[in-house]
Amino acid sequence: MLKRIIIWILWLVCAAILHLFGNNAGTLIILTASALTPVLSVIMAKLSSARIDAFINLPERSDKGVEISVSLTIINSGIISMPLAECIIICENLLTGEKSEQSLRFSVARRSEKNLYFDILSDHCGKLRVFAKNSRVFDLFGIFAWRTGFHTKIKKETLIVPETFEPRITLIDDVKALVDSDEYSMTKPGSDPGETFAIREYIPGDPIKSIHWKLSEKADKLMMREFGLPVVKRVLVLLETTILPEYGELRAETIDAAVEIFTSVSLAFTYMGIIHTIGWRNTESGTFESREIRVSGDIEAVIEDFLSNLIMTGNITAAACFSNFQGQCAYAHVITISPYIQPDIGLLYNGNRVTVLHCSDKANSSADRVHAISFAESSYQRDLYEMEL
Repeated sequence: MLKRIIIWILWLVCAAILHLFGNNAGTLIILTASALTPVLSVIMAKLSSARIDAFINLPERSDKGVEISVSLTIINSGIISMPLAECIIICENLLTGEKSEQSLRFSVARRSEKNLYFDILSDHCGKLRVFAKNSRVFDLFGIFAWRTGFHTKIKKETLIVPETFEPRITLIDDVKALVDSDEYSMTKPGSDPGETFAIREYIPGDPIKSIHWKLSEKADKLMMREFGLPVVKRVLVLLETTILPEYGELRAETIDAAVEIFTSVSLAFTYMGIIHTIGWRNTESGTFESREIRVSGDIEAVIEDFLSNLIMTGNITAAACFSNFQGQCAYAHVITISPYIQPDIGLLYNGNRVTVLHCSDKANSSADRVHAISFAESSYQRDLYEMEL
């Protein structure tokens, strides 16, 4: 733009010199036209910039590596044509942080609309946000430009869904979490004297220590107190969304693999009929997010939440975040999917079984009671096809 302004000024200087030496009607017309025509063009462009509207269309979801056709509709409702406009289209992956941009230039006649088409592509899963910035309208000669407000309306999001696989998972059944649960079974008695499950008559063979002596005296017969059974939740699946600084910058390919494993493991549990909880640290708010998953449809309902959670460098791991917000771990099985073995993974251990699925080659001495299963991001489906968790 600066180049065009300089050229216009030089042209005016030349026209003025020409008129100075020629001093006739022809040179005056040239000088006047050289000065006024761009000014009139500037006024028209300024007026047209206030009458522009726009909106963008793209599908709600797509697959990785597939070009998505996007249409951008520009509407000029004014009586003045828009000679030239430009906007920058940004495509951002909210999960991996990847960004790409492309510039669009166009013109729109008065009281008409124009459809612009372009493609976006993502090789990794996540939630894509497509928006515009720096929308400007130029005059006919491209000398001056004004920012417009229509770019604020150009914003749309689409999901790039993970490619899942079907791992064969075996849960180790002899795990007993050492926790004090606040929940008790409504269908089975247990051995926790702190909670009463039921009161019933004595049956020969019942333990003497469970006889309710005061109630037996009132009822004039032996009555038994059945103790409560603490409910220990069975499975927690965690996605690590924080990368500690000492592990360096994380590659988008690693994030992609971790999220696909996270989704696939959860789906595998639904196929096995195992009710479980999935969780992650919300890197924007710093809170712990969790959802109970009963059927595969529950994952569909929550997939947008973790696909839009930026995995980024930080100091608080998913294990620390869980501990801060949930306290003592009450799950018999904890499976965490992480690019590395977290140094504070022991926070999830409570006599239960903790498994880390990771792709790091660094040893971690703090994970003595943790079962570590490594995978390569390029072959994780083969590496994790069969797992004991």
